Amino acid sequence: MNRKKEKEEKKVSKIRLCIYGDRAVIHRKGGLPFIEDKALETVLWLAQKGYNPEEIEVLGEKPSNWEAAFKITEDCASA
Repeated sequence: MNRKKEKEEKKVSKIRLCIYGDRAVIHRKGGLPFIEDKALETVLWLAQKGYNPEEIEVLGEKPSNWEAAFKITEDCASA
């Protein structure tokens, strides 16, 4: 009998978000330039551009508005 092993889905992040205190830097794949801004503004920008939290690799402590920013965009999309 041949058993097919279920492939484990690897977490694929589209971007890396590096948090440095109140500043954040977005490193995007594909050779695109990085973006640096205030951490709170950066999280809002990512949510508004349609990124899912699963697509973001966070290095450092998530900003205080992380959950609220992504919840607002999910609520707007489902409306």
